[in-house]
Amino acid sequence: QTRSIDYPGSVIGVDDSYTFDKFKDQFRVDIIKKDGNDLEFDLVGVDASVANAFRRMMLVNVKTMAIENVYIEGNTSITQDEILAHRLGLIPINVNPYLEHPIDGTDDIFAWKPLLEDEDRMDCNTVVFTLRVKNEQVKSEKRLRGESTETEPYSAKKTLDVMSGDLEWEPQGWQETGFLENPIAPLMDDIIITKLRPGQV
Repeated sequence: QTRSIDYPGSVIGVDDSYTFDKFKDQFRVDIIKKDGNDLEFDLVGVDASVANAFRRMMLVNVKTMAIENVYIEGNTSITQDEILAHRLGLIPINVNPYLEHPIDGTDDIFAWKPLLEDEDRMDCNTVVFTLRVKNEQVKSEKRLRGESTETEPYSAKKTLDVMSGDLEWEPQGWQETGFLENPIAPLMDDIIITKLRPGQV
């Protein structure tokens, strides 16, 4: 539990009333480490409650893009459909949600906007990915003949990891030319989505 006494009147005889000038003089941000997508920093001269407020504002106000609607045509893996959809929604997408770009040959500006209820899906409010993976490896001969026992599990080498890199982006409208040099894709290719045994899709 985090507690604070940094509020006016907490210490008798001490004027610790809050002022913005005092905050500016005492507050600073020390960058500890910056490596790719990771940033570690210290907030110095600020109460824990204010630092927590900054954290909550960043979570709410920094725009991000994620998979929201998942349509499953076939899933024979051990992962249930709803769990699979949830895992897909946690994969970070490498695309600038603040992008504003002129469309060649027109006076229009391409900019991302949220998909509203009863609104048609367009290239400015929808990004489409498909996931088609099948473990083409065959079962052992004993299993094919029905002679295997529970003490003879599948070889671990025959288990296929389905990764975020297996997601295929399908450009919509202007996206095909607008993102030609920097295609939309998962931020990382090595996030495990599920595992497939031989013959599973």
